[in-house]
Amino acid sequence: MPGKVGLIRRAGALLIFVALWQLLALCFPGALAVASPLDSLRALWDLGGTAAFWKRILLSSTRIGLGFLLSASAASAAAVLSFHIPAVEVFFAPFITLMKSVPLAVIVILLLILFSSTGIALAVVSLVTFPIFYTALLAGARAADAKLLEMARVFCWSEARKWRWIRLSAARGHLRSALRVAAGMAWKAGVSAEVLGTPQGSIGEALYGAKVYLDTEELFAWAAVILFLGWLMERLSLTLLDGLYCLREIDV
Repeated sequence: MPGKVGLIRRAGALLIFVALWQLLALCFPGALAVASPLDSLRALWDLGGTAAFWKRILLSSTRIGLGFLLSASAASAAAVLSFHIPAVEVFFAPFITLMKSVPLAVIVILLLILFSSTGIALAVVSLVTFPIFYTALLAGARAADAKLLEMARVFCWSEARKWRWIRLSAARGHLRSALRVAAGMAWKAGVSAEVLGTPQGSIGEALYGAKVYLDTEELFAWAAVILFLGWLMERLSLTLLDGLYCLREIDV
């Protein structure tokens, strides 16, 4: 029953969103203003029948996904080092503050000056999501139960065993929240970087073209695709995290 209630609420919220979208399209009629939900769906259907559409999705998804994984791996290693070595945390502190406050456009432009536009999405996603993973794992590890840590000290557990059974367990909620935020942020930052850098064959290039030709139908169609891909990355990353925690329980 609770599951059905949640599903009904989500469906109701979606219907309200579509109704407001349709109302906005009626207030600003014309293909050059706000495309209606039906026109955007038709544009998405037309795009889905082309090979270029799927190639763009594959290319952008690969770059953004690799940046996401690279960021999670690097941030995890940095968080573990910062937990045990205060000097490392002091070293990363300015970078974390910088990445939280500097506008995304500044980062993209700087990277475009230093490097080519081909890997711009991967680099931007890695930099933008790094603080999210880093702070989540560090905060979660520090939230570990003091009594469990004392028990581990009494039984002379190694640091690796403490991390496996105590600190990572305490960090699970923090990591799930971080993945939810980082997945959406990765696609937002990655596609924004592609729009500015316009690498050939990317989703960002298609969005830039829709902006140049004032094609709002295609613009909203691509926006729907990006939203879906962000949601899909979130679900896959949460499933992977839960799978890793299940494997952790198998004590070999």
